[in-house]
Amino acid sequence: MILCIGNLLVAIAATYFVIPFDILTGGVAGLAIALKPFLPISETMINNGLVILLFILGYFVLGKSFAAKTLISSILYPLFVTILSQFPIQLDIPPLLASIYVGLLMGVGVGMVIRIGASTGGMDIPPLIMNQLTGIETSKFILLFDGATVALGLLNYSMESMLTGLISIFLSSFMVERIETSLGSSHSMMVQIISEQWQSISSTIQDRLERGVTIVPAYGGYKGDPKQMILVVIDRREYSDLLEIIDHFDKHSFVIATDANQVYGEGFKLSLTDKGKL
Repeated sequence: MILCIGNLLVAIAATYFVIPFDILTGGVAGLAIALKPFLPISETMINNGLVILLFILGYFVLGKSFAAKTLISSILYPLFVTILSQFPIQLDIPPLLASIYVGLLMGVGVGMVIRIGASTGGMDIPPLIMNQLTGIETSKFILLFDGATVALGLLNYSMESMLTGLISIFLSSFMVERIETSLGSSHSMMVQIISEQWQSISSTIQDRLERGVTIVPAYGGYKGDPKQMILVVIDRREYSDLLEIIDHFDKHSFVIATDANQVYGEGFKLSLTDKGKL
């Protein structure tokens, strides 16, 4: 449901605000506007074509698990845009106001989709790739890529169009960050798992999520029987995949998940040693 609502909000922003008002903003819709003078096809076709190309990029770089979740968005978003374009609405509002609505709608929509570990199948895929490589917040890379899109539009549009588009970009980036952190201030999670199937679970975590695990000896407080506890730190977007792995091997496992405010090491931020060298 969240995935559908998020994609619908982004599609509404693209169909009723970005394309009609030629707003130089971020996302595939904004890039479609920037590329329109160079390509002999409609903005809607450019928009949908970019979604497909970026989905393929996400599949090869972010993996099959990400692609499986994003596939729905890659179908829903172009479908919503195509359907909404058949019901045009003429809005008699200033471009500045339209730009504000673009930023709010796209920011909330993209933030909702990213929040559940998926993607709208658009220009949030490159920021997600950079987030995985660097550990820097996705919202900051969204701002960077959206700014580059607006800069491209300067080749064929006025400075006024660029300045108007920048408003939507900053609003969108702000809303994505707010939605991303609405359920916790951290992008990483520490998860403790107690299960009789700890060997199968730990090996699958390493193979599928490519995360290292630590096996901690433990004892039951009631009977004093020995147990093995899995300790793993993951990106918040990987939590649903982790739960699927645990549930597959042991539906009666005991799981504790907490926010990890600072994580240093391979796959996350730079190590403390590396930070001192910068």
